[in-house]
Amino acid sequence: MSIDDVYLSIAKNIVNAILDDWDEAVVDIERPAEDVISFSVSYFLNGDEEYLDFDDIDTQQLTPDGNKMSQSYTKSNQKLFDGSEQEFFSENYKMNISDSLIISPSSLAPLSRLVKLRPDDVTAVVGGRVMSFDNETLYRGTKKGTDLYYFTPNEEEDLYIFSLGEFQPSRFICIYNGKIFSG
Repeated sequence: MSIDDVYLSIAKNIVNAILDDWDEAVVDIERPAEDVISFSVSYFLNGDEEYLDFDDIDTQQLTPDGNKMSQSYTKSNQKLFDGSEQEFFSENYKMNISDSLIISPSSLAPLSRLVKLRPDDVTAVVGGRVMSFDNETLYRGTKKGTDLYYFTPNEEEDLYIFSLGEFQPSRFICIYNGKIFSG
């Protein structure tokens, strides 16, 4: 099977996941890092641009033979929090990622602790930066002052990526960057 066959299969399966009677769809597929496929879908319905919710896609169906790709990724830029650090890490604050996933900020781990995937590949996918300082590798987030963090419900589950940090003095932000599907 050629790479074109794989990409065509991804596009067909994603477009078939759009349940509405759409006018035009755009599927952007890229391979930003080894063993990682990034894709996003927008479509036009009655002249309005909509975005496909990837929680509804069965990633098992993304290849012609039914096997999962090693990794596929959905990109997001959803601001989950903008306020004080104390408020963010309070016991009562929870982040609503989707209807089925609500997490506490204390459950986020720095990307440098990731063992499931190479952190450099994850950084390449979300658009962060890798920096070295004093023999330590730093994984910077998508906004100034943020670092990359991740959450996974358990070792076999999908990986959720976040940019988290002090964006401006006393202004703490958390951005949900997307999800890497388990492979």
